[in-house]
Amino acid sequence: GRGLGLLHGHVAPGEHVVEAQLGRLLLDVQREGELRDEDLAGAGEELLRRLIHARFPDHAVVGEEMGVSGDSRHRWILDPIDGTRSFVRGVPLFGVLVALEISGEPVVGVCYLPALDEMVAAGIGEGCRWNGRSARVSSVSSLEDALVSLTEPASLSDMHPRFWERLKKKAG
Repeated sequence: GRGLGLLHGHVAPGEHVVEAQLGRLLLDVQREGELRDEDLAGAGEELLRRLIHARFPDHAVVGEEMGVSGDSRHRWILDPIDGTRSFVRGVPLFGVLVALEISGEPVVGVCYLPALDEMVAAGIGEGCRWNGRSARVSSVSSLEDALVSLTEPASLSDMHPRFWERLKKKAG
């Protein structure tokens, strides 16, 4: 397929580099006594951009911290530390999010959780893989029986208030 194959052997090996770099940055900032989320995310995004541009120099990149660079039908979308608050506090529930769209169509997405060494990747025509094994969505059909986990409920309540109210009501 055209999705995960683009990542195989190119971006995925950088996951441990990202983890190590962000870990070193966290230690340095903690020693200085001041921890700024944007510094961590900016350094992580810069590292991801370097890894992508080394392999795909003509591709565009969109990042949460550094905005848009380049103009190409291939566009990488980055969130270097999703769950920054968890990361800063040492809670292992944070991830590095990378997606690729081609001509505006999302074709691949990857979530790497460095502290847990877990990776979920999905691509058009490729299905979804969790640590290399085939994965699928739950067969649970009712919200009452579902498991929902959030690190920042406020973001969900702000962006989707009607869904949030329904979720709270069903969850009891």
